[in-house]
Amino acid sequence: MKNNYLLLKGKASAPFTRKSSKELLVFLFFAVTLAFGNLYLINLLNNFSTFSYVKLGALLLAACSGLYLLSRPDIFFSTRLAILSLIPIINITLPPKRFDLSVFTVLLIICFLVLLIRVLLKKDAINLIPDKLAFLFLLSALPPVFLGFDSLNSIEFFFKVLILDYLFFIVIYDFLSEKNAFRDIVKYLALALIFISLAIFFEFITGINLSGEEKNLNALKKFTRCAGFFQDPQKAAQFLAVGITFFILLLCRNVPLGKTVSRLVSASLPVSYGALLLTASKNGIIIGLLLPTLSIILFNNNNKLKSTFLFFLLPLFLLMLLVFQNALTTMILKSSAGTRMTEISQSSNIRVNIWHESWLAFQNYGNLVAGVGPGNYQELIMRADPERRNDKAEGRYVPDQPESGYLKILYETGLFSLVGLFLFSLGIVRKAAKSFFASEQTVSTNIAISASFALVAFSFGFVTLFTVTDNKNLMIFVIMYALLSYLQKNNFILNTHDE
Repeated sequence: MKNNYLLLKGKASAPFTRKSSKELLVFLFFAVTLAFGNLYLINLLNNFSTFSYVKLGALLLAACSGLYLLSRPDIFFSTRLAILSLIPIINITLPPKRFDLSVFTVLLIICFLVLLIRVLLKKDAINLIPDKLAFLFLLSALPPVFLGFDSLNSIEFFFKVLILDYLFFIVIYDFLSEKNAFRDIVKYLALALIFISLAIFFEFITGINLSGEEKNLNALKKFTRCAGFFQDPQKAAQFLAVGITFFILLLCRNVPLGKTVSRLVSASLPVSYGALLLTASKNGIIIGLLLPTLSIILFNNNNKLKSTFLFFLLPLFLLMLLVFQNALTTMILKSSAGTRMTEISQSSNIRVNIWHESWLAFQNYGNLVAGVGPGNYQELIMRADPERRNDKAEGRYVPDQPESGYLKILYETGLFSLVGLFLFSLGIVRKAAKSFFASEQTVSTNIAISASFALVAFSFGFVTLFTVTDNKNLMIFVIMYALLSYLQKNNFILNTHDE
C-alpha cells in the first residue's frame, strides 16, 4: 500500500556502485563536513594533542567510508538487523569513555545518516514525520529544555532519550517496509528474551550482576532481585512482561510466523516467565500473568491454545496447589518473588509516600508550566533537601526519578508536554481500537492488536519507574509503537511457511 505521508521522497533504482561521480561527491561532502566538525570539537575540548587529533580524524574518516559502504542496500539491511540482534548488550559503552557512546547510539546514528544519504542520492524515501502525535509530543518537550534548571544537562538528556527514541522510530518504521522485516523483529525479540532470561538465571546462581551495578551478590544466600543485563530489576521485568504479552497475543490471534520463528517464540515464553519471577518485581509479575491470561480467555482465536490452557494447564496448576499446598506455600514465601508479593501493601505505601514528597518538592521549587527541564529531577530533589547535594558529592545515591515515569515527565516538562503526552496516549488508544474493532481481522490487524496489548503492558510498568533511560526498554516500546503506527497505513502479507 502506498504511503501518502512521506515528507521526503526519492526515486527507487538499482543498488548504486562506487563508480558514480554523484555518490563520490556526496561522500566527499560528508568527509569534509566531518573533518571540520572534528576540528571544531577539538578546539572546544582544548585538551587533545596533535597526534590525538590525527587518530580521531582517521577514525571519523573511516566512519565516513563505512557510511558510504553501508549505503549499499544489502549491507544497510544487515546493519539495521544488527541493532535488533544485539538487544541484550545494546547498552555497552564504546571508547573513548568521555563521549559516552553506546553500541545502540552508534548503530542508530549510522543507520539514520545512511537513510539521509540515500534520500540525497534519490535511492530511497524517508518519512521524517511518520506519526504526527509522536512528533508533537517530541516538540512539546523541547521548550522546557531551555526553561529549566540546567539547560546543558537537559540537552544531553533530551538527546539520549527523546531524540534517540525519535531516530529509532524512523529507522524501524522504514525497516518495516522490507521483506520479512516483521518476522526478523519477532525472531530477534524472542532471542533477546531468551538471552536476557539466561542472564537473570546466571545472576541468580552466581550473584554476579552483568549490568556492572555491583548489587544482588550472594544471591542464593539471601533475598535477591535479579536484573541480568539491566540496570534495575523493574526494567528487566517490564521488558520481559512486554515481550511475553506480545508473543502470547501473536499466538492467540493466529499470526503466521513460520516454523522457525514459532519455535523460538514458544521456547522464549517458559524461560521468560522463570526469569520474570526472579526479578521479584510486583508490577512486572502481575502484568506478565494478568494480561496474557485475559488474552487467552477473552481475546483468543487459537482454539488449541485456549483448550490447552483451560483443560490442562489451569487444572494442573489448581491440582498442584491442592496436593502440595504446604510445600508450595513454604517455598513461595521463602522466595524473593513470594516475599515481595506478601509485602505489596507495605511497598505500595512506601511508593505513595515518595510520590507525595516529590509532589511537595515540585510545588515549592518547580515550575508547573515549564517543569524543571528534562533530566533535572535530581537537581529538584537536592534543592528541596540541600543535604542530598552532599550525598551526591560523596558518591551516595540520590534519586533521579520519582518512582514513576509519568510523574517524571510531569515534573521535568510541565504542562508543555502534559497535553502532548495526553494526545499521544489518546492516539495509541485510537489506533488500538481501530484495529480491534476492524470489520475484517486480517494478519495486519491481529499484529496491531498484539502490539497494542504490549503497549498496555509497558504503560503499566511505566507507572512505577521511568524505564526508557535503558535503551532496551526504549527499543521495545518504539518497536511496538512503530508496528501499530505502520499498520494503520500499510499491510503485511505473511506466508505460513519459512522463507
